[in-house]
Amino acid sequence: MWALVLSAVATGVFWVDNNGHVELEHRFRLRVAIASDFVSTYVEDLLERERTQAMQFLSDPTVEPRAFAQSVASFGYTAAVLLDGNGQVLHAVPSNPTIMGVDLTTRYEHLRAALRDNRPAVSRVVSSAAEGLPVVSFATPFETAGGRRVFAGAVDIRSSSLGDYLTHAIALAGSHTYLVDTAGNVVGANQTLTGINPLAVRDPSLARAVADGDAGRYDDRGEAWHFDSSPVVGTPWKLVAAVRNAVLYQPVAGTATGGWVTLGGLAVLGLFGVRLWARSARNRAELRESEERFRGLFDGSLVGMMLVGASNGRLIRVNPALGDLLGYRGNTLAGQTIDDIVHPEDLPSYDLMRADAVAGTRRGFTAELRFVDAMSRALPVALTATLIRDGDGRPLYFAAQAVDVSEKHRWAAEQRRIQVELTSRAGALERANDALKAAQQRTADLVAMLSHDVRQPLGVITGYCEVLLESWQAMSDEMKLREVGRISRAGTRMMELVEEVLTLTEVDHGGLRARRSGIAMEDALDEALGALSVELRTRTRVDVEPGLAVLADARHLQQILVNLLSNAHKYGGGQVRVQAGRLDNALVEVCVSDEGEGVPPEFVPHLFERFSRAGSGVAPTRTGTGLGLYIVGELVEANGGSIRYEPNRPTGSRFVVELPADPARVRELTSR
Repeated sequence: MWALVLSAVATGVFWVDNNGHVELEHRFRLRVAIASDFVSTYVEDLLERERTQAMQFLSDPTVEPRAFAQSVASFGYTAAVLLDGNGQVLHAVPSNPTIMGVDLTTRYEHLRAALRDNRPAVSRVVSSAAEGLPVVSFATPFETAGGRRVFAGAVDIRSSSLGDYLTHAIALAGSHTYLVDTAGNVVGANQTLTGINPLAVRDPSLARAVADGDAGRYDDRGEAWHFDSSPVVGTPWKLVAAVRNAVLYQPVAGTATGGWVTLGGLAVLGLFGVRLWARSARNRAELRESEERFRGLFDGSLVGMMLVGASNGRLIRVNPALGDLLGYRGNTLAGQTIDDIVHPEDLPSYDLMRADAVAGTRRGFTAELRFVDAMSRALPVALTATLIRDGDGRPLYFAAQAVDVSEKHRWAAEQRRIQVELTSRAGALERANDALKAAQQRTADLVAMLSHDVRQPLGVITGYCEVLLESWQAMSDEMKLREVGRISRAGTRMMELVEEVLTLTEVDHGGLRARRSGIAMEDALDEALGALSVELRTRTRVDVEPGLAVLADARHLQQILVNLLSNAHKYGGGQVRVQAGRLDNALVEVCVSDEGEGVPPEFVPHLFERFSRAGSGVAPTRTGTGLGLYIVGELVEANGGSIRYEPNRPTGSRFVVELPADPARVRELTSR
């Protein structure tokens, strides 16, 4: 009987060793298949999002470059094109004028397939049309009112989120993972790549093995390797992974040796073991019954559960509910560590609570933290963990439950969003009310100004017209000319008011646009002086640097100069002086000064405000709307310049205008 037992043990040792190798190869094959399915799902999702984005934003008869650029940016593509029904380029990012209107379907097979067969297509490793970089492209056809179009985005897989996934898709030390296209070029890998890398150059031994079959073993520089491959559905790619045999079979490396040593020990123990067999059989039966109850409760629970090593954090056991919660198939989580699924930012707080429990300050803990699922997404969970100890009080493992609380977080985020939106709307309403009040105040100020300043010249015109009509025959020619002159001056004043009101309307409606061109300052000042009376021209001195030109709107410049000259004569005294010269190569400075009493110091901060007039000095004795300097300031700013006030020495006012110089116009004037 004992010989039979020893024979059975020997057979078992051999079977376990062989079966362990088969099981590890099966697990490796499963990992490759899972990684291949993930890449296929990733590509399918990307193509669907491309189609949705294109139908929504790229279906108009005319697609704006900005709309196309925003669509490309939302996917993080390094390059992209939009083709019409003939395969010709409508838009490209980055911009490349040499390919606009070019039929790219003759150069790229996947674009031709997408346009011809009306189905999404994925490319092999190709050079991008815009920049010539090695990329893979995802092409999606879609129908518009003007016919079929194709939206194709290109990305370097190695720098994308899919490239990041490949770095840990096969979590075995020293393993090689490649995405290879039908031409043998590496699309992406868990290693650093530069340029286009054929697998036959990158890993020639593996390339030869893949050419002979989908899975198997090969030798590379004296080391035995195991490889497996799986096609990526929906793409011209294949996922290929390889690992050293020593790493793959390491979990069972000591099994055979330990088995034979155990067999020798059994032979020495002999009948002593047989005597214990009956008792252990009963114990095992009881243990199996207990384990079956625990397994039924653990595996059948709808709540995610796991057993975590107290010292090393290894996941001893994970139930299907937790695998489904984190997106892992089967029992792939078991054997990993808690560090692999807890978010890195939450690990310090988890480690602190675990250490407290191991130290005996608490039996366990409850906390809300984030897990990382199979797609590397953060998932908020409520974790409850209890520390299980052995009979001597030594910590064994944590029995933990994890409940998804993402819905609670989404609800809280939605409440915060609604609150922010309500606050934003309230702020917008308040700003609209403030703008309405400001507009009403501007309207009231304008009506008050018109009722006062328009009525006076209209009264002059009407009154003197009546005098002329009634006394025309009795009046001398000199009197007639005097009265007609008064009517003319009142009409001129009315025209000035109309011009100011029209300019004010442009400013308030944002319609003040400068059509700038090169203007010779000598010509501009001659024209401005021509708008003054003969008397005022004789009291104006002009000093202009030869060959001086500014970049400005001609109508705006005239309005600025005439307004400043008129103000200088109206409110100043003595001689008015205009000086124009280069401030530097980029700016021209124009100064208008008078010899009057100057601006009262308390009024200087309000000089360029609308409807503002000084309450002291000479200003109250002169007619005016308080709009002149406000309009001058707006016109100067619209032409890219600036204006400021300075006291003149010894007396008077000095207004300094700085405007952009026009070097081209200066050269033209100088050449004359």
